Amino acid sequence: MKHRLIQSRPRTVIPLVAAIFATVLGLVAGGLNLNASFSSAATLTAGAETLWGTAAPLRSAVAGETNSVELGTKFTPSVSGKVVGVRYWKTRENRGTHVGNLWNGSGKRLASAKFSSETSGGWQTVKFATPVAIAAGTNYVASYLAPRGRYSSTPDFTATSLSSKLLSAPSSDSGVFAYGATTSFPTKSWRSSGYWVDVLFVPSTTATATPAPEPAPAPAPEPAPEPAPAPAPEPAPAPAPAPEPAPAPAPAPEPAPAPSTIGSSFANSGNTGPAAAGFTPTQKYTGPLTITTAGTVIKNQIIPAGLRIEANDVTIQGNIIEGPTDESWDQAALHVVGDRVKILDNTIRGKSATDWTQTPINGIKLVGQYVDFSRNNVYWISGDGVSIYGDNANLVGNWVHDFVFRDGGVHYDGLHYPGQAGDDTTAPALIKDNTVEMWVSGGTSGMTAAMGFPDVATRIVVDHNLVAGGNYTMWGGGSGITYTDNLWWTKFSPKVGYYGPTAYIGKIAPVTWTNNRYTSDGVTPGALLSGY
Repeated sequence: MKHRLIQSRPRTVIPLVAAIFATVLGLVAGGLNLNASFSSAATLTAGAETLWGTAAPLRSAVAGETNSVELGTKFTPSVSGKVVGVRYWKTRENRGTHVGNLWNGSGKRLASAKFSSETSGGWQTVKFATPVAIAAGTNYVASYLAPRGRYSSTPDFTATSLSSKLLSAPSSDSGVFAYGATTSFPTKSWRSSGYWVDVLFVPSTTATATPAPEPAPAPAPEPAPEPAPAPAPEPAPAPAPAPEPAPAPAPAPEPAPAPSTIGSSFANSGNTGPAAAGFTPTQKYTGPLTITTAGTVIKNQIIPAGLRIEANDVTIQGNIIEGPTDESWDQAALHVVGDRVKILDNTIRGKSATDWTQTPINGIKLVGQYVDFSRNNVYWISGDGVSIYGDNANLVGNWVHDFVFRDGGVHYDGLHYPGQAGDDTTAPALIKDNTVEMWVSGGTSGMTAAMGFPDVATRIVVDHNLVAGGNYTMWGGGSGITYTDNLWWTKFSPKVGYYGPTAYIGKIAPVTWTNNRYTSDGVTPGALLSGY
């Protein structure tokens, strides 16, 4: 791909955490009385203490997805008292009916109340119908349901310095979440993010302050919005998965665009990675990192990055692929040379969970033919996210985001297709339902595009993708390429990319260009992108 413009000084992208659901909120809780005595940014009970007072959140950002998610904060009182209500920091984009909840550390819901008369933004507060007695030194969770997402989030949040006199939150992983269209106990955490959910606590007048104990360990985190789970304690090593030979199937049919409707779900934290497909990888993979046996199947394991597939008909599904094994210029987290390989429902992250100085230059290299790369969550890559070199590739429903900047002329594209023959390809490929978030920069230190394609690409279909960032967000593609129902997201720049939304598209011959639009929120189609 012949990039002309290059970048420097990237802006770090904040991952988002949530799951998309068509939500009609109906909270039914036996024994719990939904009530909203008041709901405002200013009214607090006399004598009540909160974790964070009336200050606005620090370093917070608005989640870009419209997912239904329960968001909470773990806390411990140093004295006994009563919780009279909960509150949360509302962004102007956080809409829908919100419900506040109080839980004990075991996940029993102690009280619930529906917010009403909310303001357009700031702290929103709701009282429970009956105050709830809580004990000193005991762990609790205050939470609320955000049925349409767009909540406030602060990654790498440290709560200790912000704790109040009588309330404390864990210094890390104090923020928790749970996917779902209705309320559920939030236990997952990601990158120590805080979600700015608070509690109204009235201490007992006879209580004597005692030091709060260390909070109970949180459950092992799973990937989110933004998100990648940390491994659970490692069990005894298990044998490498036995190859599952299978007869080589006939070549897959050539990809063809499927019908799509703009505004339906793009790839995000709720529909990519192992958890979304029902996998919960905790076992460490101990097999070879170079797969040479045809038909091998590896599922539901934690695999070191640097996995290389040289055999045909291999399936890699529902795994966490993390931590590089090398930092050479061409090292990839995943390198596929075999044909008809399926890479499905994995989390693939470049940075090691234990050594943050290691980062592979490239994310995924797909060299084989008829590769199916679908529903993967790819992040923390320093270099190109997904590179397609083989013909007849299908890349469907992947989330590629949160690149890691490295000096030294490293090349960055979110997803690109240089093809097997340099800048030209006449082979088919389907690029559909993906979300690619690349920072914007401009400058002189590497080249960025959210997506890039060959100058001649007669049979590539780019259908219903959400793209943001890059110097130019979409680069290249002509002489027959099809762009249909894609959204250009102004998340990082009003121009979408640093210089604009597209460049060098159709420079050799016209392209098929249908119903491509701008979006300001990553969901709602806006004005037509009429030119390229």
